[in-house]
Amino acid sequence: MFRKLTQAVSALACALVAAAPAAGAENRTVERDGYKLVFKDRSRSADQALADRMIDTFFAVYPRLAGDFNPAAPRKVKFVIDPRYHDVAYTKHNRVSFNPDWFKRQPRDIDAVTHELMHVVQHYGKCARAPIWLTEGIADYARSKYGVDNAGAGWSLPAIGPDNRYTDGYRVTAAFLFWMEGNGHPGLVKALDADLRACTYGEDDWQKLAGTDLETAWTAFPKPGTAPVVVTRVPLTAERLDTMKIQIARMEQDLNEGRADPAVTPQTVALAKTLLAQEEARLEKAPGDAAAPPVPTK
Repeated sequence: MFRKLTQAVSALACALVAAAPAAGAENRTVERDGYKLVFKDRSRSADQALADRMIDTFFAVYPRLAGDFNPAAPRKVKFVIDPRYHDVAYTKHNRVSFNPDWFKRQPRDIDAVTHELMHVVQHYGKCARAPIWLTEGIADYARSKYGVDNAGAGWSLPAIGPDNRYTDGYRVTAAFLFWMEGNGHPGLVKALDADLRACTYGEDDWQKLAGTDLETAWTAFPKPGTAPVVVTRVPLTAERLDTMKIQIARMEQDLNEGRADPAVTPQTVALAKTLLAQEEARLEKAPGDAAAPPVPTK
């Protein structure tokens, strides 16, 4: 009798354990300031503190990304902790799937969320013209600029080496985009993003938006061991154009005599000449109204 009672109690205990829900983060829907996030932990293993931080990151970052890049971005987003996905994360439309094992290995990589949220904002899905390298480069640009704790994850933009190309995507492309914006082309990323979403992007965008072709711009991008390209921006006048011509002539002379700074190359001189010609034409149309272009100087 006692043995049968013990077996019954043991069976009941096993049944209760089997019926109990597995540990994991709480599934919930959160709304703030007109935005809604649906959070689901299908792994039943996510840490609740991590889930809370992911939700907080969404509301800290996503409204800013949408406001700056695409006000028409979805107001409702879904996060799914999905054990079937084995990379870091994946975005399709307004749904982001996260690999639970990634956050177990990298619990502080919260700005993987920021990167994926930029993909929600980008919404280039229907556009065959959107190159992967630029899509991912813009997402890492957003991660670097809008991220909440990149330093905590040990994540930063890299030093660019001679073997890198702008088509490497991700952090390499992001570093290039930051350099372009900081060297005379503010707003370049927003303009590229808009054209990508409108399916009008082409390599001629670089000429239109930055005044140079993509290859020439990449060549001008400083690599490790070279002096940075210094840029100046002053009100454009005929006298200033004459000064720029002298600077370019000196650069060209130093280059020919083998005593130019490492950052000064035939390509940068050619770029400076192209920009100078464009500004001369602009000054003829609207004297005194234009701003001088960024010109590499010694």
